[in-house]
Amino acid sequence: MPSELPSARAWPLSPPADSSDYGEVLKQGRLKRKIVIYYLVLAARGELRPGVEEGIEEVRWMDVPEAIKQIGRPRVQAVLRSALTHLNP
Repeated sequence: MPSELPSARAWPLSPPADSSDYGEVLKQGRLKRKIVIYYLVLAARGELRPGVEEGIEEVRWMDVPEAIKQIGRPRVQAVLRSALTHLNP
């Protein structure tokens, strides 16, 4: 399965923390299956940069309770909560 790695140096800390299957989505005029796999990573260096091609306008570090409040989509909140189970088994 192809993967997209962040530009900062980062290493997975665990098996995938969660995944989302969006089924068939239209991309560049063609239907494609979209599956997103989420990993916990340790970033050794690099800087946070928004993924403007994905519509991400701002990125910043914050603690987990604040992040859950800031996240507007329930599915993304669930991914963060799932990731916490890997950090606090």
